[in-house]
Amino acid sequence: MRRLLPLLCGLLLAACGQRAARPIGDFTLPVYTPRYASGFEITGAAGSRSTLVTVHNPWYGDEVTDQYLFIARDGEPAPAGFEGQVLRDEARRVVCMSGSYIAMLDALGAADRVVGVSGAQYLINETLRRRIARGEAADVGFDSNVDFERLMALRPDLVMLFGIGGADTALTGKLRELGIPYLYMGEHCEESPLGKSEWVVVAAEIAGLRTEGSRLFAAIPERYERLRALAQQTAGKNIVVHFAERHHLAAQRAEDFRLPIACRADRRLRRLAHRVLFLRNVFKSDKPGQGKGHHDGDRAGYQRMDDV
Repeated sequence: MRRLLPLLCGLLLAACGQRAARPIGDFTLPVYTPRYASGFEITGAAGSRSTLVTVHNPWYGDEVTDQYLFIARDGEPAPAGFEGQVLRDEARRVVCMSGSYIAMLDALGAADRVVGVSGAQYLINETLRRRIARGEAADVGFDSNVDFERLMALRPDLVMLFGIGGADTALTGKLRELGIPYLYMGEHCEESPLGKSEWVVVAAEIAGLRTEGSRLFAAIPERYERLRALAQQTAGKNIVVHFAERHHLAAQRAEDFRLPIACRADRRLRRLAHRVLFLRNVFKSDKPGQGKGHHDGDRAGYQRMDDV
């Protein structure tokens, strides 16, 4: 009996140290309420640092669906009966299946957390291109050609997915089998320009950078309205934009805002053209068959916010 006493005490202490799973209904307190986006919400529970990210309809079509990611902090277990995805603490190693998510993390100062991408040949983030060349990050493929062995070798905390017509059940099923959490992002489905950009807050929550994400987005609406008013002054004219990184001229029309401008290649007007192109690329309606593909997302402009 004396020999069993220490063992029983140890088991009792271990049992007392385990936290009971809370019901999912506890996680209804607003943590972040979007002002412009309609596709996500972030909620929490009293006395808990864990949060629940809910994504509504992250693809085009008539299907109505919600995706859930529970971010468990301080060792808290997932809610009882929870069938969504679970991320422990924060994502330090992320696989981005769209360049837009790379740009979001880059704007948050967390681009070094990207360990996997889809379509490395489309990247314009030079730092990430160099990391891929050094073997510090890798291209995992796309659609039905995802290299799961390579994906597993990257040891991701989370895969940020992109969907057009619905969930890729073959991909998500394999990720579930491998025990790799994922979340479909839906910024491309937002109707408003500011709604699209507000998804940087979701990336920030995933990365454990909530304060930074809220501060980053808070400055965007005022600048957006200022630039839109500036562009309205020259409505109806063509826009000629100089791509410094490409060393050539490209003609564009800002039809999404009906606010094109005419710019000569002098320094001041060229900078203005860059700003209007920023608005067009970040906030354009990216529907199937229209506009840029999702791999061009890192062009979108989160990384150019400082220029706006």
